[in-house]
Amino acid sequence: MLSQTDMEQLMRSRAGLKSRVTYMKRELLEAMASEKKASLVEDMERSLTDYMNKANDVQEKIEQLLADEDQLTEELNSWMCFEGEVRKCSIWTALAKVEFAKIWRELAGVHLILDQFEASVHCRQELSDVTKLVYLRSALTGNALKAVEGFSMTNANYAMVVDVLKGRFGRPRAIVEAHIKKLLATGKCGDHADASELRQFHDQISLHVRALIALGRNPSANELSAAEILLTIFKERLPESLQKAWEKKLSSAVGEKASLAMFFHFLLTQVEVEESVDSANRSYKAVKNRSSPRKLHSTAALITKEAQVASCALCHKRHEILSCPKLATSVEDRWKAARKGDLCFICLETGHRLPGHYTLP
Repeated sequence: MLSQTDMEQLMRSRAGLKSRVTYMKRELLEAMASEKKASLVEDMERSLTDYMNKANDVQEKIEQLLADEDQLTEELNSWMCFEGEVRKCSIWTALAKVEFAKIWRELAGVHLILDQFEASVHCRQELSDVTKLVYLRSALTGNALKAVEGFSMTNANYAMVVDVLKGRFGRPRAIVEAHIKKLLATGKCGDHADASELRQFHDQISLHVRALIALGRNPSANELSAAEILLTIFKERLPESLQKAWEKKLSSAVGEKASLAMFFHFLLTQVEVEESVDSANRSYKAVKNRSSPRKLHSTAALITKEAQVASCALCHKRHEILSCPKLATSVEDRWKAARKGDLCFICLETGHRLPGHYTLP
């Protein structure tokens, strides 16, 4: 059985461990606030956890030595408050990691922030689902936040929100493609580029390369294939309607990875469809063109006929000249009308003097 001397040693040991825990907690918070390297932060977290585990072991031994109920209760309350402060620090650290992931989300997609969230917050048993949902919502912005705005803050909705985000934004292939497109669209530096322009170029390309590495597509480790780059280039050359058709095909091909062979087969199918439609259109136009002249000829004849009917040279009304009321007079008046209208006295037409046709002098 532990003696009073042992109790004193345990109390001193616990005091030392609590001091170390408090110091490491302060250092960890400062490191997170100043955005130190991730490896340094992880080392601090491990040290804090180790010191806290040792302090818990000592605390259990102290509690076993305490026979007085009031003293034991006081010790328990005091230690629980201390544990609560350390736990808050751990949760803050986890959430700060999620905040860092916001930057990477812009580079690599929402699925990366979900991975970070699952590793640092989701797995914590001491947090309720509604608390996790609050933390997750606080880490989202833009379209990701809009996608889950309709969900109320309840324990039951936490799993549904995670599923919605994974279903909508958990598409690494599309995100990888977006970064490849950005790299391909990077402009050329000028022939006399200064340090500022070169720095901008470096930052631009390294940003997207780091994002690809975070997505498991490290170009330096042969994780990013030439086929993925070529597929991105080929897709960009397609019209928008075929780009959508290609994406629809990939979405329906569950478990099948996009490949050059799949793309060529898709493209050949589209070519055959277009050729079939073009052939049908040409056949239709040929039939239509063969029937059109007869219709046009009939229409032209009708117009000519109507024009002839309306070309009375005497009164300019719509009837044949032989039916004109001005000719339904005496012979002398008809001669005068013909002379006045400059008509041929044989055919009563204007504009000609055919052999054998004559007018009165």
